[in-house]
Amino acid sequence: MKPARIEELDYLKGILITLVVLFHLTYFATEYTLAKQFVYTFHMPAFLVISGWLMNIEAPLPRFGRMITKILLPYIVFESGYIVISALKMVAVPIAELNVSTFLYHFFISPVGPYWFLHTLIICAVVYKFWHTIFASSTSKQALAMLLTIWFLAQYVHIISFASGCFFIAGAVLRRTNIHITNVLSPNILALIALAVLCTNPAFFVEESLSGIAIVYVMMSVMLLANNLSPHFLRSKVCYIGERTLPIYLYSPLFTFLFKAFKLYFSFDSTRFVFAIVATTCCIIGSLCVDKVVKTIINGVQKVVKR
Repeated sequence: MKPARIEELDYLKGILITLVVLFHLTYFATEYTLAKQFVYTFHMPAFLVISGWLMNIEAPLPRFGRMITKILLPYIVFESGYIVISALKMVAVPIAELNVSTFLYHFFISPVGPYWFLHTLIICAVVYKFWHTIFASSTSKQALAMLLTIWFLAQYVHIISFASGCFFIAGAVLRRTNIHITNVLSPNILALIALAVLCTNPAFFVEESLSGIAIVYVMMSVMLLANNLSPHFLRSKVCYIGERTLPIYLYSPLFTFLFKAFKLYFSFDSTRFVFAIVATTCCIIGSLCVDKVVKTIINGVQKVVKR
């Protein structure tokens, strides 16, 4: 039986994944670099907090393993593909030379492209499960052990960002202490005032800083406020997107890449907002369509194999 959806979290995820797609559109992002810097300060950290809170750490090991596999398999396929594409100089930050050692380095240690999030999520989940198994009755010991482990992996193995790990741990600790993630947010006018203050200085737009943490908290509060104020038809559409963040995250880079070829058709709009709206919408719809086709093919193959 699937767990009940949490509308507030689906709404947050819907906005966050839309921002991910929007600022992966190079034609738009290069025009609004400061906005991109601001969004990058909070959108993936917020995803990590939510992921830590949603992680079903109580699941038996076989079920937990299947859950990790659902993240690992897409990572293997899409990160491998992105490494090859990067070596062919088809992305903004290409790989100079591709060989076995370079491939293994980027696959296991330093992912290229957008799929680093899956890499980070797998590491955090495995570390979380390991220490939860050892210190099942003590949330404080779990949190401390996770912090030390993530710090070691970041400092000496260079396999993860310590800041990213901390955001995941924050969500996990909230869940372990039975605090609903939305209960710690402040969806009110104070969040808007705090946001206005934090936006006054680009020096605040640093994920690893205290101001960066504040921006993550304030933006999650503002997004929750937007959820509370949104009419039902809009809220339902955003939640629909939020329920399907993984396929959008996986397939949208294919469409953001393709839309580079269409930017000339939007040269009439100097603001590039028309391009952003059309491209973001098409990327999201296209990703969901591809996901449906892929699932249909997989289901068909499984039925044939079982005969």
